[in-house]
Amino acid sequence: MTITVLEVDNLKLIRKLIKGELSFGEYLRKRGLSKYDNLKELKFVVNDNPNFLDEILSIISIGLRCRAMKGIFNLIDDEIALFIDFSSSQLSHFIRKNMANNKESKLLSERSTSLEMIYDLAIILDLPLRYLVNTSTEYEMTNSFAEYKTPKITKKNLYVLIEEILFEMKLKSRLNRRIFGVKIINEFFNAGNSKYLYARVDIREKFFTIEIHLENKANVNYPELIKLEKSIKMKNEIFIRNAFLRQNQKLCILISIDGIFDQNILYLHRDFLWRNVLFKFKDEELNMMMDKEEPEYF
Repeated sequence: MTITVLEVDNLKLIRKLIKGELSFGEYLRKRGLSKYDNLKELKFVVNDNPNFLDEILSIISIGLRCRAMKGIFNLIDDEIALFIDFSSSQLSHFIRKNMANNKESKLLSERSTSLEMIYDLAIILDLPLRYLVNTSTEYEMTNSFAEYKTPKITKKNLYVLIEEILFEMKLKSRLNRRIFGVKIINEFFNAGNSKYLYARVDIREKFFTIEIHLENKANVNYPELIKLEKSIKMKNEIFIRNAFLRQNQKLCILISIDGIFDQNILYLHRDFLWRNVLFKFKDEELNMMMDKEEPEYF
């Protein structure tokens, strides 16, 4: 990952912020904020310090929150406008009008904005709806998926969804990128008795991801994940990482049509491959057991 001199300076500031050497206000004053700033230094904490990232995302303004997520997902307004029913100027207006107010302002987002557009943005930017509606949202990370419960979100079998994506990718007139939400019929996970799995689909030029929210931590287990992996019927990689501003984890299925999996997706680090995550869980459990069984010496 290349880094500019300005990003180095901003990264030094954010490290001071993490250590508590700067308040958030001091951090913003020292770094400054340009007209189209996406807080690019946050990409360096996406994987290393996701809890800190959530803390930052929870206290900045709605507009800056949108910009930060656009930076993480490498998106621009003109690109987003191609796969929703709103123009890039409407998107820019929403972000600009909601840039100034931080969490303490206790204001609602720009009221002239279509609620449908905010639902779309919530899925595209992978944020709970309330973080695009209310600046004073508390940092609770409760499992809220209102953006996936609108009439436009369709229900699909995973196999059918993959077949439809592969068909779309063969079309000459297709977009280079498209993001949308879907409810996948749950045929894989027992814990929680969820009928549907809320998923964000991100289709790129040569690969796509299906990012499934796992509402129950018990869903992260070997038998069910291996069942899911085998059901896909084509080469894939599955990652598990924390969802943004939610308590649940996300299961991200990466499928490459040319078999190349080194796609440099910022938030899908190799450490998050599902087997690596399970091994880490086991190591943590083993360490806890050893700590409990360690004899005390006086």
